[in-house]
Amino acid sequence: MSRYVPVAEQRATIQPIGGGVDISIPARRNWLFIAFFSLWLVGWVVGEWTVGKTLLFPPPERGETGLDLFSLVWLIVWTFGGLFAFTSVLWMLFGVERARIARDEVSLRREVFGVGRTWQYDPRAVSRLRALEGVESPFGAMPDLPWNPRGQTLAFDYGAKTIRFGSSLDAAEAVQIAGKITTTATWLVAT
Repeated sequence: MSRYVPVAEQRATIQPIGGGVDISIPARRNWLFIAFFSLWLVGWVVGEWTVGKTLLFPPPERGETGLDLFSLVWLIVWTFGGLFAFTSVLWMLFGVERARIARDEVSLRREVFGVGRTWQYDPRAVSRLRALEGVESPFGAMPDLPWNPRGQTLAFDYGAKTIRFGSSLDAAEAVQIAGKITTTATWLVAT
């Protein structure tokens, strides 16, 4: 008796709405990056605390020499690095990309715990919804992050610009979703 590899299930959920669909795509979890960033954040807290405390309360041996410019610049860069790592972990664990495509509304949203940003598009200027196959990052395998240039697998034309979304989708799932969208939202033309 042969054993088959389990058939992959669709990760995104699609809800029909009046004349269109509401799509919810959970962020892809990369456990290696989650573990690395989580451990790195422990060191980040120690560094942030130590340098911040030194800047606010200079040690007596330094005297009244004024502000330590190197430590201040380091702390600023370190803070942004920590925010990047923290938001990356939050995104991979709890992030959701939402797309609402209907005759009267086309919107894309990225959110974590309901907090995020929404982009709204004039449905009259939206055309050619399609799946993009073979999209890869020039940087190789990277985690799925909101700012990651890797594989935005769905796209539509918006005037003279192409809008991409669906970074957590595999190519096969993107093709399935594009088919469901164009079947429901018949005013869009897929290619």
